[in-house]
Amino acid sequence: GDGKGHGGGGEDPSPHRRPCVGLLTSVVCGSMLTVVKPAQAVQAQQTLEGMVDVFVDNAAPYVSTLGISGLVGFAVAAAGKNVAKGLVALIGVLLMLGQALTYKRFVTIHWEEMEAQGKKLLDFNNDGTTDKNDFKFMLKNLVKLAGTGLPSAAGFYTGFLMGLKLA
Repeated sequence: GDGKGHGGGGEDPSPHRRPCVGLLTSVVCGSMLTVVKPAQAVQAQQTLEGMVDVFVDNAAPYVSTLGISGLVGFAVAAAGKNVAKGLVALIGVLLMLGQALTYKRFVTIHWEEMEAQGKKLLDFNNDGTTDKNDFKFMLKNLVKLAGTGLPSAAGFYTGFLMGLKLA
């Protein structure tokens, strides 16, 4: 590579080579095992350390601003996403089971009544309709509840949004 982990030119003809950390003569990077000379392993180590330095230097202002509030926000969003995924999976399994039982004529499901009850259950702002405003209302109240008492509401909200995106 070019010494910067870009794989371009010089002694390395492979454009797919990635910078890695190695011990003595082997470098393990993901699922790729590359045999290198000790000098190349040191160069890869220095490249990785440089990448870490750049990452930390760029991320530090954001991380220190977010603090504990941002960490809590991120954790709440990550946990919420996992719980929501689990609930969706459970509902899917129950619906498949209900359909199988209906198909075998063990039960009769009144879908119109289930839809009416579901709309009542999901009408969080009690305006008589189930729409995006109900989701906004529920999410705002959830975030307000989870962020109560934390030192930085802005840090919490930012961490929460990052958790929704990254977790």
